[in-house]
Amino acid sequence: MFLEIAQIDAERRGVDVDYVLGDMRNLPWTERFAVVISWFTSFGYFDDEQNRIVLHEVRRCLRPGGLFLLDLNHRDGLLPVWRASDLVHGHGPCGGLMVDEREFDPVTGRSSTVRSVVRDGSTRRFSFFVRLFSFTELRDWLRHADFATVTGYAGDGDRGVDGAEG
Repeated sequence: MFLEIAQIDAERRGVDVDYVLGDMRNLPWTERFAVVISWFTSFGYFDDEQNRIVLHEVRRCLRPGGLFLLDLNHRDGLLPVWRASDLVHGHGPCGGLMVDEREFDPVTGRSSTVRSVVRDGSTRRFSFFVRLFSFTELRDWLRHADFATVTGYAGDGDRGVDGAEG
């Protein structure tokens, strides 16, 4: 459904885009891309072994010297402002109400969320988790996946510490 929406949008804009439905743990390319972008916390939704596989797959897809830009919530920046729950009115294009109830497990590094969406008189509940990384931990994972250079940036765009380069 989302790929269909994206394709319709690309056609409306007159842009030729090759959308591919697949699994980021098994990418069909080798040394094809100069840049791979994972935006808005799209990484960390698998167990640790599977998350590491994703990093290896991204590295394999990059041309020599290619860049991997990874945007995600930084654990050490997020936990000081952690909220166990959020209530959002007018969620999405159809309005409604969204409630997130969260727990953080410091042993696994996971934030587990139960989300309830109330819209048009019906309620839908579902659960998900995301792995929250410190920079040093993620840097080590990226180096283990054979990224040559790893640079971290703070939320304001200032260079924090030593995206990833293949």
